[in-house]
Amino acid sequence: MTLANDAARKNHDVTVITAAPGDDCALARELTPHVRQMSISESRIGRLSKYVRLMPFLLRRRAFLQSMDIVHVHLLFGTAVGTVLWTIDGASGPKIVETFHAAGMPLAAWKRRMTAINARCRDAFVLMADDPLLVDTIGTEHRSRLHIIPNGIDIPDSANEGERATLKQQLGVPVSSPLIGTVGRMVAEREPEKMLRLFDCLRRQVPDAHFVMGGDGPLLDSVRAKARDMGLLSRLHLPGAVSKPLELMKACDLYISINVGPLTGIAGLEAAATSTPVIAIQARPDERPGPDDWIWSDFDPEQVAGRARQLLDRPDERFSLGQAQRQQVIDRYSAEAMSEAYLKLYSELLAEGPDIPSNAR
Repeated sequence: MTLANDAARKNHDVTVITAAPGDDCALARELTPHVRQMSISESRIGRLSKYVRLMPFLLRRRAFLQSMDIVHVHLLFGTAVGTVLWTIDGASGPKIVETFHAAGMPLAAWKRRMTAINARCRDAFVLMADDPLLVDTIGTEHRSRLHIIPNGIDIPDSANEGERATLKQQLGVPVSSPLIGTVGRMVAEREPEKMLRLFDCLRRQVPDAHFVMGGDGPLLDSVRAKARDMGLLSRLHLPGAVSKPLELMKACDLYISINVGPLTGIAGLEAAATSTPVIAIQARPDERPGPDDWIWSDFDPEQVAGRARQLLDRPDERFSLGQAQRQQVIDRYSAEAMSEAYLKLYSELLAEGPDIPSNAR
């Protein structure tokens, strides 16, 4: 959304394709009117149906898609779009760029091999963080296709205590109780059970603490069942898909992200940008917290729980951390910096020099 909006503001012709008009309500709300929206189906369709309808849609829209300079895909459905387009047109079609958001996350060997195959069928394959294991799987002959572009976001307003109290009440959390939260898809790659372990450990140390895990996905029901077995449901809020994630983040006294080495995801950046202090579960088992980390992280959920307890006991330190992290996002992880990196990549792929012409699509 951020990249599409920024490219449209710079007079590029941008179209966002989704499976169905309501496939992503947040996307529909946050895209500017200058971004054209197109859907494979005119009404909501099932998870498998959108893949069945994909090939006929792409064949019908082939002329339109061939008029594009760049087709930028991400997530599983986007991967399917990119693979079909590559199969249909190959080098004669538009340049295909894929952003892979699970870089550095623990992947099963077969998923890593499939990702490597996809990367070889792209003009550019972008990782949000370095992933040496995935890079090795892709192979040296395809390294030129790989690029690392950290996530970037539009900077939201900072949270304040009055707003936090109101948002807590809306969630059904007592204002005096600390709220620790996270937002993300409930998928295997994110290992949501680790977050449950962290919350379970922390509730024993902070008896009045409440927790929230925002996000939908195939593992939501199993996460709810596991939380019930652990006796967490009385303190754990599972709202499912979150239409206003920034409000949930601002409600939290502490946000738990997932880091890949020194980098965090979009949700972690957004939380930090609201001045909500952020710490993280580390995805890399060999990564250790260091004194210069702007987001402290550890692979062991119990260690993360211990650090969370320290911060909850020290409100002044928590406030200072939130302010420092917000400034870090402003300085290094803005949407403008990310957008410029992608536009530069597009230009290089099109061999048009340092700037894309204003009619690029």
